[in-house]
Amino acid sequence: GVPLVMSSMRMEVGKPLANFYGYKFVRFDEKGRPLVEGKSPITKNDTALYFNDARKDETNRKIIGNGLPKYNSSLSMTMKYRNFDASLLLRGAFGFDILNEGRMLYETGIFRDSQNAYKGAKDFAYWDEPFYSDYWLEKGDYVKLDNVTIGYTYNSKSTYMSKLRVYATAN
Repeated sequence: GVPLVMSSMRMEVGKPLANFYGYKFVRFDEKGRPLVEGKSPITKNDTALYFNDARKDETNRKIIGNGLPKYNSSLSMTMKYRNFDASLLLRGAFGFDILNEGRMLYETGIFRDSQNAYKGAKDFAYWDEPFYSDYWLEKGDYVKLDNVTIGYTYNSKSTYMSKLRVYATAN
């Protein structure tokens, strides 16, 4: 693969853990090249810069997201009807970002002519190299069905057992 010469996260005293650190995407120019937010080397004002110009000043990199969920939740339910029973466990996490490095590497021009390029790679102009940007961040929110159990309890009239429960569980 192509080595990325910058880190995607930064830890700083007094700041949250798992902050994504990179460039804020602004837009694509008319030729499909990405522009990022940064200070102009001439005027020192915030403007849209090409990545090669933006990376000359380290202060153009900013906190662009966070990889730790703000909220975690779960819900457990049990239901019974006569001799049938069912239970399920739902779990979720919300308020965090995921850096899609696969898209970042395989949709940029680096692997464009490769057999392994994503379909979206044809939509972009050639980039000099992949770089960390909020363009590649995606919302990580999810809800997942963790466990489900369905069962039936048979009331036996046998002297050897009083009940027999048959169930199926899926994770």
